[in-house]
Amino acid sequence: MKIAVIVINWNNTPETLICLHSLTAWKDLRPVLWVVDNASADQGPERIARVFPQIHLIPSNANLGFAGGNNLAIRQVQESGVDWILLLNNDAHLAENQAEALIQVLETQPGLGLVGPVIENHKGVAVQWVAGGKDISRYLDSHIYLPHWPLKVGDGSRLNRVDYVPGTAVLIRASLFTLVGVFDEEYFFGGEMADLCERARRFGFDSAVDVQSLASHTLDRSSEIRERLHIYYILRNRFLFINKNRASQKVLLWSFWMGVGLILSAAALKKRQPQRSRIILLALGDALAGRFGNQNQRVLSRSLAKGNQA
Repeated sequence: MKIAVIVINWNNTPETLICLHSLTAWKDLRPVLWVVDNASADQGPERIARVFPQIHLIPSNANLGFAGGNNLAIRQVQESGVDWILLLNNDAHLAENQAEALIQVLETQPGLGLVGPVIENHKGVAVQWVAGGKDISRYLDSHIYLPHWPLKVGDGSRLNRVDYVPGTAVLIRASLFTLVGVFDEEYFFGGEMADLCERARRFGFDSAVDVQSLASHTLDRSSEIRERLHIYYILRNRFLFINKNRASQKVLLWSFWMGVGLILSAAALKKRQPQRSRIILLALGDALAGRFGNQNQRVLSRSLAKGNQA
């Protein structure tokens, strides 16, 4: 059984190098490593190739986001005849034995298309354990949180069926992409995993989290720029998800999320966060205009320009 691991790098090459050092230390699985550099400004491809000349490196001339960046590698990985594709954030760590456990789950559960570990998120001294996600058309914070880890399972069941598996660390059957297609690049960043899991479900494949497996994820180094982009995409992409997957409830759900957005914008103003308020309103306006895909330049240029005047 062959496994390919795909890591995306965007202006965070030191973190990517740490991730690759961890993956190359695996002893038994011998994964085929793929790195997509999303047009980093820190000489990412050169630095990565110098340290790891043996990996498959794909330099992109443009930032294609999570969806487009992974698609670049997935299309080539499919041609190489691997069985499993592991997507791993460059700021996440998955031990080899945890990856082996995920493979065992998919080998023994033919009805699963995707499986992920519990994600142990670290931000400062705070720790959260995330075990998959709920329907993003209904929840703003769609994560499923555990009170602690490891989770004691009395009935022996290790699997928690979920609406989607976070892209932080997820093992996917390579054949699934042939069946349902690759990521929808209109999402660009956020929501594409929920969309993929939704499409997999239509073909009879569930998504699950193995509550006995764990990956760690460090959030401390998330930049202010990434936070601004996250605010925008997490809201705007819910409208795209509804368009694609909840058409019969579109009027109701669009009204709900427009209301949520306006409340969030007003709350940001009340907290003297005008920049955050503007980004939220931009997300709502772009959703109404059907403006999806990569909007990084517009989000950052408007928020930075007006932020300097605030």
